[in-house]
Amino acid sequence: MRKKSACIVVLIAVLWVSLARAEDAPGAAPGQEQGNSPLAVTRSVIYFPFKGVICAVGTVASFPAYVLSGLDPQVKSDTEAQRKKYCRQDYLFSPEWPR
Repeated sequence: MRKKSACIVVLIAVLWVSLARAEDAPGAAPGQEQGNSPLAVTRSVIYFPFKGVICAVGTVASFPAYVLSGLDPQVKSDTEAQRKKYCRQDYLFSPEWPR
């Protein structure tokens, strides 16, 4: 149990440090970071499980909303837009986490 707790604490600390460094970087605009740098690769690996959960939960949660709305075409287009945004490969594997 202690190993799991320690691993979670380390992952949260790495996530927090990378976010803090990204905010403090002077003049670094999103997209200027090199895609193959070790920090970018590390952030992609760390973010992927969280982004994958967002994609999966959004996909599963959107189906009941669509059915309960009476198969409304507006709800269908909204849920498709959300899936296109959060389940794209360039979103899932990017080292950036848009705010």
